[in-house]
Amino acid sequence: MNIKKLLPYFITIVLYFFSFPPFLTGFFSYFVLIPFFFVLEKDSFKGGFRNGYLLGLFSIGAFLYWMNWNSGATQIQATSMYLGTIIYLAVLWGLFGLLQNLVCHKFGVKGFVFAPFLWTTLEY
Repeated sequence: MNIKKLLPYFITIVLYFFSFPPFLTGFFSYFVLIPFFFVLEKDSFKGGFRNGYLLGLFSIGAFLYWMNWNSGATQIQATSMYLGTIIYLAVLWGLFGLLQNLVCHKFGVKGFVFAPFLWTTLEY
């Protein structure tokens, strides 16, 4: 992978991480998915899930880093909970990537209008 392909991934991960407390940069949440859309736009239909899943793994992994410091569990238990959580939650990012890619291939650029509704539905 070259730097042009990795840059949108990195930007998405950084924006997602800084969108939540304790940072006072919550307005970044409005821009988190924009670099992800550039990745989806250039990829094939099947690559939507793969890209979404990988991006979800790294974004959620960076965001939930604190789960590995659980003082009420052994290190093996804490690491298992951390890995299980990010693997499970990354599936939602993968589904979003797959479905958004499907919508965009069917409707073109107009398909991005469905992104907020699709994201909210998967979160629900």
